[in-house]
Amino acid sequence: MVIPTPLLVASGLFAGQQGLSHAHQLLERHRKWCQALQAARNQAKPLLIVGRPRLPINHPCGQAAFGDVCLDLDPKVTAQCPEVGVIADVREIPFPNGHFGAAVAMHVLEHLPTMGDVELAWSELWRVAPHGGVFIAGPHQDNLTAWLIPDHYHWISQTADGGIWVEPRTRRIAAYLRAHAQGRILGPYQSFIFQEVNR
Repeated sequence: MVIPTPLLVASGLFAGQQGLSHAHQLLERHRKWCQALQAARNQAKPLLIVGRPRLPINHPCGQAAFGDVCLDLDPKVTAQCPEVGVIADVREIPFPNGHFGAAVAMHVLEHLPTMGDVELAWSELWRVAPHGGVFIAGPHQDNLTAWLIPDHYHWISQTADGGIWVEPRTRRIAAYLRAHAQGRILGPYQSFIFQEVNR
């Protein structure tokens, strides 16, 4: 079977774009991890790590110190943490107010099923780490894998002022399908999609 040249070019461009998207996500995790670790150290308090990433590249800026804590619902994850592992839910963090110098949650909040759950988790993270800050990252919308994971309920990213931007994933899919049916082609991060969805 001969594959037409335009299809080969398109598939190569797509694969390259996906590789760039993945690389960008890894760099974002690295940057956020370093910022969170530094913020916790500046406070001379432990760092709260929610949903410990499983790849070593995500933790390149420093090792456990100051009593850092890894919090996850999965005992297998907490058992592998070099930090203290605590089995708990991010919506009910079992630590007192201001216990941590900073908190980091990488690719966690998008798995919470409702907007109320995301708001509760965000509030809990700030409750236990009010001074150093909360650092989050989520899958990028231009990454195909992020679209295929069934328990990704939201698109989540951190704003420049440290806030959080959340959009239910079903809205994005519905907007894409409507636009596709109307013959429009949409690219990632186009603001008119979000505006259209909220009408």
